[in-house]
Amino acid sequence: MKKYCLTLLAIFIITGIYGQKKINFEKEKAAILATVEAEKKGYEDKNMELMKMNVVNDPTYIWIYADANGNMLNHGFSAQEKLVKSWWEDSETKFPDQKITTDFIELKIFPKTAWAVINVVWETIESGQVIDKRTGIETLFFEKENGKWEIACHNVLDTSSYKK
Repeated sequence: MKKYCLTLLAIFIITGIYGQKKINFEKEKAAILATVEAEKKGYEDKNMELMKMNVVNDPTYIWIYADANGNMLNHGFSAQEKLVKSWWEDSETKFPDQKITTDFIELKIFPKTAWAVINVVWETIESGQVIDKRTGIETLFFEKENGKWEIACHNVLDTSSYKK
């Protein structure tokens, strides 16, 4: 009996160690980068449908923003959609063109979730000229549904606002 228990234990240990699905890091990284780029392009192009396609489009989505002046928290993508559309449609500010550049600092990938920390530069462009440049750090949490990565939580810290 002891022999069978030890054999069974060895099988469970080996299966637990070697039976886990391997992650193709480079493939998943490329898919996550594509998700970030598409969501960013949606924002730059004022294309809400493209943004929606790359986020968890339900009440569990969370967007957090903080700078030296305060912070904002949105639960659910519908709240985020309303906020972003108000920026785009604000006739007083005439939301200018934006160019967003990202640089990944760290990326951790699990079978169905991932997180990334990125440096980000936001440039405001008017008449082809950069009129404002801000820097920050973003932390993104991803979920993988039906083979597609989507942003589930977007945490934005505008670090340049603290340097003034």
